[in-house]
Amino acid sequence: MNNKTNQCITLNDFKSQDIFLLLNKEYKDNIFKKSLLKAGSQSKLAILIKKNLDYPDIKQSTVSFLVKKATLRLDLIHFLCNLIDTEFDEKQILGIKGVQTSRMIFNPNLNLTLSSELAQILANLYCDGTIVESNCYTATYYNSYMELISRFKNNVVKVFGRVDLYEWKTNVNAINLPAFVGKLLYRKFKLYNDNVPTQIINSSKEIKSAYLQAVFDDEGSIHKGHGQIRIKMKPNSYIEDIQKLIQEFGIETSKVIKEHDKRNGRDYYFFLISGMYNVRKFHDEIDFFHPKKKNLMIKHLNNIKTPNYGYKAKNLVYNALKENGPLTAKQIALKLNRDKRIIHQHLVNLKKQNFVDYTKIKRKFVYEYLWKAN
Repeated sequence: MNNKTNQCITLNDFKSQDIFLLLNKEYKDNIFKKSLLKAGSQSKLAILIKKNLDYPDIKQSTVSFLVKKATLRLDLIHFLCNLIDTEFDEKQILGIKGVQTSRMIFNPNLNLTLSSELAQILANLYCDGTIVESNCYTATYYNSYMELISRFKNNVVKVFGRVDLYEWKTNVNAINLPAFVGKLLYRKFKLYNDNVPTQIINSSKEIKSAYLQAVFDDEGSIHKGHGQIRIKMKPNSYIEDIQKLIQEFGIETSKVIKEHDKRNGRDYYFFLISGMYNVRKFHDEIDFFHPKKKNLMIKHLNNIKTPNYGYKAKNLVYNALKENGPLTAKQIALKLNRDKRIIHQHLVNLKKQNFVDYTKIKRKFVYEYLWKAN
């Protein structure tokens, strides 16, 4: 399957036995009228349905009930349309629902492409949500901030259509999706895997940004003092995927670090985003929607007096030597507007990696080191 096709959701993605459709009444009545004429009677139509579909107990009275019923199973609709040699018109669909839920999605969007809103739904369900396979794929999103619950709700309505979502509150706010939607997302985007969905990895920069924002809103944090951003989760494979996506935006990170929590005996994995340029790049390209985290980041960026290069500092020191030739630590510090002691530490680290070397120069009273790039 090519990437473009796999980023779309159509009616064919649903299991036809699990989906019920609310059709335009006149259209539905016309399908049954033609089907009964073709079969000869309700009893004969019942025999045809039983022979071709998983309706083991269907009989004449069942067909009579189906004629009057508001919703019909998708596989039955396809069968009836094939019987009367008519192509099913999806424009006649007024609503869609699953087997285990009475909640209907009205005026559903049936031909979806991966969007920023859908990407954020996927991120929320994986990070601070659950899809319980053993409970009919019940999909729930939890968050203590109503702003994030509202965003999730708005995204669902924008992506799938008008639906009444069940909301409640215990120690946190919670909202859940119709089970048939949870099942579709769980299977199509493989949310059971501890990886960023392939569809997200192959998506546009805009969609990746929206996905990352939702991930960091749920699982990221920002230090109150120095403004360092961190994301920590249990699955190493997922954290590594998130790190790669972040780096695609030109944001430098630390390596992925393992941390053992003695309280619960679990291992967690995290990486850091440090330095003014990386934090500002994060703010410009991804940003937080989470109100508290967003305010902390803006406050930190507004309070920065001296440029902090973070992981880029070592590269800037090296580039200064390559572009200007041999320099002392003091000269580099002046060029980069940094403390001489910090520059010296970067030079020592670069020498350990064999990127730079120095010549010892005797001044009037002391020796000084003249550094050059290898």
